[in-house]
Amino acid sequence: MLAVALGSAQALGAGGATRPQCARGETTATEGLACDLARGLGALGDGTVIAVAPFGTTPDGPGKLGAALARELGSGAAPLGATTLPAARALAKTAKRIVFVTVELRAGRARATADVRSPKIGFWDRVRGVKDESRATATAIRPIDGGLGSGAPPPLGRPTVARVKVDVPDVVALACGELTDDGPPAVLVVGRRRVSLGRIDGAAFRVLASAEWPSLAPVAASPLREPIAVAEIPGDGTLHIGTTDRDHGLVLGADLHTVARLPGLLPVRFAGCLSRTKTAVGVPVPCTASDPPGMLPRDVAVDAIASGTSVTPAGALRRILAHRTPDGALAVQDDGGRKATLPAAGGAIAVADLDRDGAPELATSEDTDAPAADAVVVRTFGADGALTERERLAAPGGVRALAACPPDGPGRSPLLVATRGELWVVR
Repeated sequence: MLAVALGSAQALGAGGATRPQCARGETTATEGLACDLARGLGALGDGTVIAVAPFGTTPDGPGKLGAALARELGSGAAPLGATTLPAARALAKTAKRIVFVTVELRAGRARATADVRSPKIGFWDRVRGVKDESRATATAIRPIDGGLGSGAPPPLGRPTVARVKVDVPDVVALACGELTDDGPPAVLVVGRRRVSLGRIDGAAFRVLASAEWPSLAPVAASPLREPIAVAEIPGDGTLHIGTTDRDHGLVLGADLHTVARLPGLLPVRFAGCLSRTKTAVGVPVPCTASDPPGMLPRDVAVDAIASGTSVTPAGALRRILAHRTPDGALAVQDDGGRKATLPAAGGAIAVADLDRDGAPELATSEDTDAPAADAVVVRTFGADGALTERERLAAPGGVRALAACPPDGPGRSPLLVATRGELWVVR
């Protein structure tokens, strides 16, 4: 099993108890903001009330954030219906402190600030020169999702493409995600010979770190002629990669040093760590001892796999897993029991809620051996379990890998397409 616990950092919570590191990538933005703010504020004790200023377009957004923060703070913390500090003070007759939260939605991120304030500033307080200032402050930043009410969903069906040159000719896997709260998304490009981490800067791919595969893991005993590979940037500062070309999967740091060796070849969120099964992969096992059981049956062999999440306007998290079997058929399922199939799909798959309407998108390449006939097809996986095609983008150079990026503005989330010598940024 994995030698280190991923995301094991601790912080003191109420009563001095240790508080686990806040989850990233497998939680809603609202829950993530609340957890991060609670960690930043620390133990406040009883008599704490919470007020959240209005934000976004969802009327109940402030109430949900206040309730989530109250759960995280514990010790009897309670949300108020107030959305201004004066209104909170008018309601907080017996409180010892008010946590007042403001949220800014900008550039695809939600930035929340929590200020601990006195419940009242009376006449004699002002006479004595007592200032109405914050006793403590915490901030949190999370990518926007469908539960934050950031506006009308951006439309799909009219994609634009920006082309970026990348010096990895044999791409087998892509990932896009946040390494830091305030920086642009990072892009992880996994080739058969080299792994590169960088950022897209205009029409160029700016490399931050690069490593040759021989320095990371030995060659597999019997590599497949066409490798199966995965990559993920989970948001905790690490990178997860694996390929059937190599002996084992890896957890890497941002400088591409090895953090841990994984128990299987391919680490896949919501599935586990997969191993070789003849000409495919399967037989998932937990990547860490604390991981819950995955959604992929142990008797299913796959030659392409991807996972993702979406959040409904009501704030419900939906976990999705898509996989292709060696006969070309694709199956997609979520943790609510919804399932759908396609009779044929290509080996490049990505899952994400590109328009942040709560219904995730499934992006695939075509099931073709002719690069000139390839395309990126985007379908929505609806609440009724149906797959509905939303857009189709011809890719005559062939599609090697796909990855969805976090939102970076009010428009749709970017979709990355690896073709021969290029990355396409589809918006």
